Amino acid sequence: MLTLSNENLIAAIRSLVKEERRISREVLDHINEVSRRRLYADLGFASVFEWLVKDLGYSESAAYRRMQAARLLQAVPGAAAKLETGKLSLTVLSKVQTLIRADEKRTGERLSSEVKADILATVESCSGREAEFRLASRFPEAEVSKEKVRAISEDHVSVQLTLTREQFEKLKRIRELLSHTPAMPRTPHFSMLRWMFFWKRKIRSRKSNGSRHRKMKPHCNATPLRK
Repeated sequence: MLTLSNENLIAAIRSLVKEERRISREVLDHINEVSRRRLYADLGFASVFEWLVKDLGYSESAAYRRMQAARLLQAVPGAAAKLETGKLSLTVLSKVQTLIRADEKRTGERLSSEVKADILATVESCSGREAEFRLASRFPEAEVSKEKVRAISEDHVSVQLTLTREQFEKLKRIRELLSHTPAMPRTPHFSMLRWMFFWKRKIRSRKSNGSRHRKMKPHCNATPLRK
């Protein structure tokens, strides 16, 4: 257990985070140099990605983020300083590079370093999710999967859906409303998607009942039938 005072503990972790960012930038520089010299091939690996996973021990997602971020720093060297200050994160750099590569593949044209720098400027100090929203406006034709299904165990399946920002905000609102509903199920499998369907059925039921009541109500100005 650390014996630092509260003030020294906060100061120490801030210093460590700053050092972590500096080291992250140096790791990306080294990845680019290993790629340039093709040292991964000398070590018996087919690609930089395979080397990062099998030799350095990164998970596949962590290796992918670093590989993509390294490529973007190579194209926009000025972004390295922003990575160190925290204005840009590995996650955001990776997302930007992934979309840039997809756009270049779709159009057959390479984006200039200046254009890439401008794109990075729009996502500075953004979380990964906010960066996705901003990048979506920059790359409206990016190909995205509407639904991804992935088996995560013998008994469980992960489903990923693509929503518009408006749909996402509505879904969050539904979750907030239903969190105050006493009858709402509390099981961990009652996901946000099921909350949405649950709430839609509830609204439709109310509308149906209201319409039925309105039809049964007599009209005051109805013209009497002639005999």
